[in-house]
Amino acid sequence: MPVPDRFQLQVTTSPGTSVAELRLRDGGGNHLEYNIVDFAALTPTQKRGLFDLRAAIRHYADDGQGEAHVAEVGVWVAEHVLGPKIFEILERPLSERTLEVELPTASDPNDLAAALARVPWEIARRERGTQTLADRALLVRVVHPSGAASTPLPLGPGESLRVLFVFAEARGARPLDARRERHALLRLFTQSIYPERRVEVDVLSHGVTRERLVQQIQDRGGSSECCPT
Repeated sequence: MPVPDRFQLQVTTSPGTSVAELRLRDGGGNHLEYNIVDFAALTPTQKRGLFDLRAAIRHYADDGQGEAHVAEVGVWVAEHVLGPKIFEILERPLSERTLEVELPTASDPNDLAAALARVPWEIARRERGTQTLADRALLVRVVHPSGAASTPLPLGPGESLRVLFVFAEARGARPLDARRERHALLRLFTQSIYPERRVEVDVLSHGVTRERLVQQIQDRGGSSECCPT
């Protein structure tokens, strides 16, 4: 049986509860596996690792355990969030694949729905010392239901859509990686977007402050109200 090159993971929640349901489908929408998670059963340490990994790394980095804690969080994602059956399907092949994680819309009044957007799905692993899903060439994309799409931004005569990219290096990342990502994104705009659409792009990187961000937006005719203190 051929391995799908695209998976869909639909995550649903209910307001006022700590329960999430996960349904894994292939690219054609065919059901593959199901898991239900009660996040109330997780310890405070596990919740912090799942929902605020950056803060958890800072906490453990002082003891030299940051990397080990990230590996442990990956195991929690595989065991307690995805569940063994879903994880096994996603882990199995070593080839380029995409996982689209469909989360509840941002308008839903549910704290759990918002927290799930911060789960580091790509670091899921079977156990410490094994490859993560990212290591196994699985690209994770967080999407929202198609019905939640916003109204297109209207443009006046001669107006262009202005896009501002702000790049920041992740803790422990190499500057060269950020530079490559920036160049790849700008190359995509130059080759595939600029020729057919009215789009202008500005880029900020390296040591971006709130003041610099506000100044950039104001210089391009935007409002400082976009960046409240």
